[in-house]
Formats: sequence, C-alpha cells, structure tokens
Amino acid sequence: MKTFPLGDRTVHRIGFGAMQLPGRGAFGPPRDRAEALAVVRRAVELGVDHFDTAQYYGPDVANELLRTALHPYDSRLVLVSKVGAARDAKGGWIPAQEPEQLRAGVLDNLRSLEVERLDVVNLRVTGSDGDFDGQLDAMIAMRDEGLIGAVGLSNVNLAQLEHALTRTPVACVQNPFNLVDRGGEDVLRACTAGGIAFVPFFPSARRSDANGSSATRR
Repeated sequence: MKTFPLGDRTVHRIGFGAMQLPGRGAFGPPRDRAEALAVVRRAVELGVDHFDTAQYYGPDVANELLRTALHPYDSRLVLVSKVGAARDAKGGWIPAQEPEQLRAGVLDNLRSLEVERLDVVNLRVTGSDGDFDGQLDAMIAMRDEGLIGAVGLSNVNLAQLEHALTRTPVACVQNPFNLVDRGGEDVLRACTAGGIAFVPFFPSARRSDANGSSATRR
C-alpha cells in the first residue's frame, strides 16, 4: 500500500475505523467479542497501521477492544481519536464541545487505550455548538502539553478549515465523502492542495444513522 503523512507520522492509505467494533449503533458490547478482536489483529497482519477510534464508541468498547487486541502497541501503529461528542444512556449522540469536555474526552481516550499520548486527536465540530476558537484553544493547549501529537478536524466546512489553519497546523480532516455524498469536495480540494490527510467516513456508502468513521480513507 502507498503511504501518506499524518501529522508527524506516515501511514498506509488504508486504515481501520473502529466505530463498528461495538454493538449496533456503536453502542454496547459487540455481538461476538472474539471475532471483533480477531478482526483487529488481522488488520495489522494485512498492513494496517492507522486505527481511528473514539472513547464514545461504546462508550469505551472500541478502545477496550483495540487495547486488548494490540497492547503493547507496535511503534509503527498510529492511534487517532476524536473528541467533541458523547452518548446518552440510550446511546443517543450528544455534543460535548466545551473546552473542559474536550480535555475530559482526551483524558478518557488516554485512559481507555492505556497510552500517555495520542498521535492525532480530531476535534469533531457539531453545527454551531460552542465557540470554535475556544475549542481550538483547548486542542492546541493539549498538543503543547504533550497529550496529543497533532490536531485534526472532523465534520468541518471549508471556512472552518481555513480559519483553523490560521491557528494551528491541521494533521487531517475527517468528513463524510462518498459516491453519493460529495458535498465536501471543496474541503477535499483544500486538503489535497495543502498536503493534509483527508479521511472520509463511510466512503463506500452513507447510512442514515452514520456518525463516525469507516475502514478506509482519503
């Protein structure tokens, strides 16, 4: 597989999105835990070195499965997570956009993955919730603190990407993009021009309940 820079790391162009490891709707335990672990390990055997996950997949389920399958992690593996959302008691998706919530999300990911630093963390933007500059401030502070290696963005439009680039380098953008949904083509073009990794979620199909990442990218 060809490779591409992701922050200060280099990864193969096909990665693994962990959203589908938990149960239906990315909530609760998987139907077959042994099979889920086997899939993760097989992905590494096939050359996958970029795992995209989030603590709120489950919650905690996707990260626990990755940790069980792969810890201690090979130095070649790149772990990318995201913050900016949470789950309610019934598995509904709710925003968690305040700076203190973003920090808590990063700390939850570090705990559940058993790492001291995440290679990249995506700030998932949910509509107009919260103050974008305040959210960027929180992400930049955590990068400077050494909790994360680089800042990524998720679910952003072109204006938000361009504004973020005036504040910080952006390692990757994770947006919906596939044969049916090509609304983010302007963001894709900007990422291509700037050498920023574009990580499409659900690139081969878009489900009505989609809210996360898939197994392929760019």
